[in-house]
Amino acid sequence: MHTDAEATVQGVVDDELATNGPGTIVVFEGAFHGRSGVTSMLSSSPRYRELLATWGLEVVRLPSPDSQRCPHAVAGAGCGPGCREAVTRWGSELRGIGGRDFGRKVSAFVFESVQNVGGMVEPDHELLRAAVRHAREQGAVVIADEIFTGMHRVGPRWGFQRSGVTPDIVVTSKGLANGGAALSMVWSREPLGSPERYRPGSHSSTYVGIPSALAVVDTVLDRWERWTTVDKDVLRLEEAMRSRLTEVAALHPDLVRGVDAMGGTARIVLTGPYAGRMRHLFRSGHPDTGVLVATTGMAPDVINVHPPLVIGERELDFFAQVFETALNGIA
Repeated sequence: MHTDAEATVQGVVDDELATNGPGTIVVFEGAFHGRSGVTSMLSSSPRYRELLATWGLEVVRLPSPDSQRCPHAVAGAGCGPGCREAVTRWGSELRGIGGRDFGRKVSAFVFESVQNVGGMVEPDHELLRAAVRHAREQGAVVIADEIFTGMHRVGPRWGFQRSGVTPDIVVTSKGLANGGAALSMVWSREPLGSPERYRPGSHSSTYVGIPSALAVVDTVLDRWERWTTVDKDVLRLEEAMRSRLTEVAALHPDLVRGVDAMGGTARIVLTGPYAGRMRHLFRSGHPDTGVLVATTGMAPDVINVHPPLVIGERELDFFAQVFETALNGIA
């Protein structure tokens, strides 16, 4: 649920952190921030925008942070310098987005520390830091969408910790209730969320404050608090997935371009648009692996792997066997 993020983007203004008020929203190409009326406008996929989009919201998309598809690579220097220059062009006539010196300003920069729907793309850390610095220079609030990446899914407690940035607002949801209830939460720097600036009643919905959902979150958070070795355990899971996937991928260099793992998730990059077929083979042949395998239209050559954070070695061995079987099926 992203309704809290919508209200925050549209309604929160702070004299020190956000001087611009309602205005343009800046996101990365490849972003996905939800399917509701406002958040679908922030998502790159036209399928979501056509269904529910709230037309009239001005959204500008910075170049894709996917280094494998980078249009800004500089000869001999990779894509880093060119990308960092590209993300700081707004606030100028060149980029067409208003800044401090224009009447139509940018109110927020919204980012995912890892773009799940975009194909498990992690923005270069220097690139993300440059975008955050520029957003603050232009008077915009910085919003971290931690719906997917929060609660150790990509390693640390929050995905933005991977790059060392500090957002003004954090939106999270799924990991809070472990799939047991529909609930989202928003944290903000003071005084963004103070009652004087964001008065009670500024945002509400049918599902706010349901006791059963709050009880689920309370129970889940208690278990998180008791999990004192979570950082070591998630790192061990990351290494276990990477080693197994790398071993299987080496048997099929014609089908697998590369694999990697980040915390409790992994990315398999194929040499062609085979991800949909691979997912079908995973599900139809072995639906009981206990591992979520996902693909998206935005990245038809990428398979996203999301195991439970408490998965065991035996289950990972079984998943690796299924992965090899699926590759043999594609071959």
